[in-house]
Amino acid sequence: LAVSVFHTQFKYEAFLTLLKFYIAAIEVVVLLGFAQHFNLLELPGDHGLASTLGNTDFFAAFVGTSLPLLILVALESGKKVRVAIAFAALLNIYSLWLAGPLQGYLDIAFTALGLLILLGRKFIPRRAISLNVRTFLGTFGLIIWAEFIFLMPFLGDFVPVLGNDVQVKIRSNFWLAGMRQFFDHPILGVGPDQYGNYYEQYRTLEDVQKYSSILSNDAHSASVQTLATVGLFGTLAFLFLLALVIRSLLILWDSGRINRRALFVIALYLFVNLTNSFVSPFTLLHKYLFWAVCGFIVG
Repeated sequence: LAVSVFHTQFKYEAFLTLLKFYIAAIEVVVLLGFAQHFNLLELPGDHGLASTLGNTDFFAAFVGTSLPLLILVALESGKKVRVAIAFAALLNIYSLWLAGPLQGYLDIAFTALGLLILLGRKFIPRRAISLNVRTFLGTFGLIIWAEFIFLMPFLGDFVPVLGNDVQVKIRSNFWLAGMRQFFDHPILGVGPDQYGNYYEQYRTLEDVQKYSSILSNDAHSASVQTLATVGLFGTLAFLFLLALVIRSLLILWDSGRINRRALFVIALYLFVNLTNSFVSPFTLLHKYLFWAVCGFIVG
């Protein structure tokens, strides 16, 4: 909340300037990763491209979800900056390919799909719908999307590539443990950041038999982690904040105060970020950037 409130004070041009510094920090992470990958530098922790953030999941999530922000800056910049942004985007995509996690590829795919929708938006039929209805539909759609992602490991072959992926199956065990924590503590959850302390107690028998050596202190899903640790009370508060962001986006869209192409890309960033958060843990830097964008939109 403190990060969001701080960023509510920025006008669009000032926020874009600040965003360039944030993107520069992301590129520093990528360049440090390449330096370690090619043995030019060695930092503490795991060796390789993703070691700058501790593991491949953190790295892929941090870099992959930032792609729409690169597009946003490119849209509002001159030719020289666009060339630099294009080079940075290619570098980031190559780093995701080297890192390997499927979630990074999904970030690329959703960003590309979003761009296609942006380019073809004039062919998409539209209807006049009230602000309240659109806010409800956006929030409800996000809930359904989160639920679909939760069900993905249990749908198997119905979901191509991901349905039977081993890592997805392992995460489904983390999610089941989190939901069992929620069902036992539905109002306030087991307590903030307490998922790991209860994980062993709520593991399924199949999880123990197949993956006895794999432990987790995070549900690897923002939705499950929120339900498990802060219950319905915290989850409803989180949904309220997201609904506020969606409503603010719609108000800005109707007012035309910000270029609609840029606003669409900001919405795409939030969608890609939330989608990734439903399957992966985030670092504090990652969370900071997300709530910074949310605070700017509401402000």
